[in-house]
Formats: sequence, C-alpha cells, structure tokens
Amino acid sequence: MSNVQTGGPMRFYSAGEVAGMFGVSRMTIYRAINDGTIPAIQVRDRWVVPAVAVEGMVQAAIARAEALVATRPPEDDVGLLDRYVDRPRPGANQTGAGSPVTQQGARGDVYRMAYSGSGARAAGGAR
Repeated sequence: MSNVQTGGPMRFYSAGEVAGMFGVSRMTIYRAINDGTIPAIQVRDRWVVPAVAVEGMVQAAIARAEALVATRPPEDDVGLLDRYVDRPRPGANQTGAGSPVTQQGARGDVYRMAYSGSGARAAGGAR
C-alpha cells in the first residue's frame, strides 16, 4: 500500500536520483519526463518524480518479464554459444580473416603509422 492510499507523506525523487537508480543519465530522465514516459511534477525549474511512479515502473517491468518467460516455448531455451555456431567471429571479413591491422595484431606484429614530412617527431610531442 502506497503513502497516497494511507495518507502518509509522499516521497519524491529528483531526476538525478531516478537516473542513479536506473543507471542512465539525467538527460535521459528529462527526455522521458518530457515525452510522458515518466510522470513527474514540475516545481519552478525542478522536476521531481513521485516514488509511487518509480515503484509502478519497476513492478510493470517485472510483470512484463514474467509474462515473457511464461509464454516462451521450452525449445527456445538454447545457450548463448549455440546461437552463434555458424556465424563468423566479430570483426571478420567474408573470408573469415580480419582486416590487415587485425591480422598483424594476431601475429604479434606492431602496426606503425608512417609519417611523411621532414624531421623526426618527438614521442608525445605537439605537431
């Protein structure tokens, strides 16, 4: 039962606090507030999100996940490696080899950029 129903004091979170809870930036929270995804109250130039709204979003996400698990057929339960058996490795071209730079790195060769121009450059120096 929430504080709204019991008549107790309501709890609000700042956009920064909500961003920290969800692991996103404050700008992402402000965008979600502006497009109506996250309900919020504006007090002058500050937005606050009711705690019941955050709790509701979390409960809705849990319910969606439970519904997906319940409807998934058992034969869809394959391991991660089984899904990528016939695919080339990431970064590989059509022949299965990587770019020349990738191949050099695999062989242990050091790739160096050839500089054109006069004079030697100091390592880490300005151009």
